[in-house]
Amino acid sequence: MDLPSVAIVTKPKGPKSFAGAHAPAAGVGGHTEDSRLEYLLANVSLIYGTPLVFDADVGVTMKQADMVHAFGAELVDQWRDHPLRLTLKPEDVPPAGKRHGE
Repeated sequence: MDLPSVAIVTKPKGPKSFAGAHAPAAGVGGHTEDSRLEYLLANVSLIYGTPLVFDADVGVTMKQADMVHAFGAELVDQWRDHPLRLTLKPEDVPPAGKRHGE
């Protein structure tokens, strides 16, 4: 008997594999754009003097342009212009795969 091939998807162990892994999706499960903005304000820091950001929730440094792909241009613009946006000095960014404070 031939069984159909099935792709098995599992959650990776260790550091999360991509930015925004835990960011709530807008409109899903009652999450709003406000809750997604709160996620960005709480977890994502601009790295001073660079075009980079650090997502402390997943321990990932990425270009701001890549952040747009993960969260959408409008939400990233709101985050970028928000007075409570976090900023890190480059020397304060944790090594790859480490979350802030680990």
